[in-house]
Amino acid sequence: MIDKIAIIGLGSIGSKYLKILRNNFPRIEVIVVRSGKGIQSLQKDINIKVIHSIDELIGNNIDAAIICSPATSHIKQAVKLANAGINVLIEKPLSDSLNGISELVDKIKKNKIIAHVGYLLRYDPSAIAFKNYIDKNTIGK
Repeated sequence: MIDKIAIIGLGSIGSKYLKILRNNFPRIEVIVVRSGKGIQSLQKDINIKVIHSIDELIGNNIDAAIICSPATSHIKQAVKLANAGINVLIEKPLSDSLNGISELVDKIKKNKIIAHVGYLLRYDPSAIAFKNYIDKNTIGK
């Protein structure tokens, strides 16, 4: 059971996840990690704990984290969380490069955590057709 979850990044997608959690799982405690660059008044309205680093988050005994920060930060943040044994949902895209992905996979396996990439278009007919082209090497790797 998840009692405490973190949302890393409270932009458009992070705000949507927060709304989903608040509306459907009101008993789950939510902690938000923010860069401090976004709209500051929002955190007053939502009455949640706000912190400003992954390192600070790790000491808060969270069960899972949703990574909604810019894609350039996803792998670095996910590796830190996986290393701490925290389950992660990484909002798409997984990253902007392949750097660090092997390390992330190793940490996930070593610590036996759950890790997923959120991709709402997974069942979209055009995305399925595109994947089929890639799988068949029709358009390249």
